[in-house]
Amino acid sequence: MGDRRQRERRGSRRLTDAGHFQSFAKGGFEVGWRLMNKSTATSVRNEALKAIETLSSALEAASQGCSETESRHLHKQVGLAIGQIQRGILEPILAEYPDLDDLR
Repeated sequence: MGDRRQRERRGSRRLTDAGHFQSFAKGGFEVGWRLMNKSTATSVRNEALKAIETLSSALEAASQGCSETESRHLHKQVGLAIGQIQRGILEPILAEYPDLDDLR
């Protein structure tokens, strides 16, 4: 029983019936999917990072011809999209394969 509590404090995961995992860490709750093999995880990670680069480029392109209001709205929406990519795609992959995190 003590081991389970330690895992929950550190951030544990359990699979649901649908093959999703539930992660309990730092008071939060996330639902993801059963992670793929490392080769597929690497490909998905790379594509997710490309999507973040594309969204960042869109901000630069839009900054040329947007009003301040439009620019703030766009920054917020791009930030939300990047956050979803980070939390929903990259973090589950990097939790399973920490060696894919080239920022460490």
